[in-house]
Amino acid sequence: ITQANKNKLTIITIYTKELETSSQRQIGNMFYRLLVPISIVLVAVIDPVLAGTPPCPPYPQLPFVNTKEKCACFYALAGSNFDVADSSTFDAVLNNESVQYFAQTGKFIGIDGITEYLEWVGGEFIEDFIQLTPNAMILDMTGTTEEQCVITMAEKRRMPFNAAYIQDNKEMCIDMVAGNVLTYTLTGNTDAPITIQKISSWLPDEMVSSSFPLLVNTAATAEFVCDVLVDTCGYDGSRRRLKSKTNKSANNALKIKSYKQSDAKKKCLATYNSLPDVDKSGGLTYADGNTKGCRVIHALMAKKNSDHCPHVSFDAEEDINGLVKCDESKKTPLTDIFTEMQLGLFMIASAWLGLPTGIDIKFEPCPAA
Repeated sequence: ITQANKNKLTIITIYTKELETSSQRQIGNMFYRLLVPISIVLVAVIDPVLAGTPPCPPYPQLPFVNTKEKCACFYALAGSNFDVADSSTFDAVLNNESVQYFAQTGKFIGIDGITEYLEWVGGEFIEDFIQLTPNAMILDMTGTTEEQCVITMAEKRRMPFNAAYIQDNKEMCIDMVAGNVLTYTLTGNTDAPITIQKISSWLPDEMVSSSFPLLVNTAATAEFVCDVLVDTCGYDGSRRRLKSKTNKSANNALKIKSYKQSDAKKKCLATYNSLPDVDKSGGLTYADGNTKGCRVIHALMAKKNSDHCPHVSFDAEEDINGLVKCDESKKTPLTDIFTEMQLGLFMIASAWLGLPTGIDIKFEPCPAA
C-alpha cells in the first residue's frame, strides 16, 4: 500500500470515528451501521494493487455487504461515480431503457427523460438541488443476487425556490431527505462498471402537499404555463395548433396570429386556474394527473423540448411515444415501488440526518453555501 493510500485509510478511519462519537449516535449503533457514506470504499476501487482483493465487507460499519455478490455490486457502484442528481454522470450508467419512478409524479424513461426531469430541481421554479451530506448514505442491499444489484440509499438535499413564483413572493427553502433504490447489473467494464435499469426515488409527501399549492396558484406560474402552451407549443388554449391562412399578407397573418395568441392565453389561463392543484389518495399527494401541478412540471420540460407539449395540453393527447400524461393520475402507492423495509429505512435515515419527518420547510432565503 502506498503512503498516499495509507493517508486515505487514516482519513477514512478518523471520519468514521467522528461520526460514531457525534450527537447523532443517539439514534443507536444499529441505525448508525446502516448509514455509512458510499465514499467509504477504502482504496480498493482506486489502487490497482488492492483492486484484485478488496475487503468484504468493505468496512465493519457495512455488515450487510456480506456476500461476494453484494461486495462486487458495492465496489462497482462506487467506481462508477454515478450521482442521481448529476446528469453529467448519466451517459456511462443509463441507457434508453433505464427508468426512474416517483410515486407522486410518474415514470421517466431513458437518459433524456430522466435528465429532463432532473431539470425540475435546477430550473425556473426550484433553483438548485444542493447536497448537504458528503455522499449518499448506504442503507441496505437486500435483493442483490448474482443476476442483479439492489442498493437502498438516502441523502439530505436543499432546494431554494424562486420567490417570483411563490404566493406573496415569499422566500422558501426546503431541506429534505431524498431516498433512492438502484437496480443495476455489472458490465465487467472498468470504465463503465454498471448499467442501471431502474431508479426508484422517494421524497417526503410534504414536498408535494405543502410546496405545490404555494407554487401552482400564482399569476406568474399560470402565465409561465400558458406562455409555453401557446407561444412555445403553438396551441390555441386546448389541443389545436395555431395556424395562419396562407392567402393573407405577412402583416395580416401576424396580426391574426397575435390576436389568436392573446385569445388563446386568456382561454388557457381560465382553464388552468379551474384545475385542482394536485390529486390526493391513500395519504399521498399526486402531481401526475389532470392538475396544475402536473402541467407546471411538464411546461418546464416543454419549454426546452416540444415533445412534452402534449402533456401540457388540456386534452388527453398522446406524445411521440404513445403516452398520455397529465390526464388521470395513476395514484401509485409507495408499496408498489418500495418494500416496507425500504420505506422504514428512509425514515431511519431521516431521523439520523436531523429531519424526523424527512423535510423542513422555511419561509426564508436558503443559507449561503
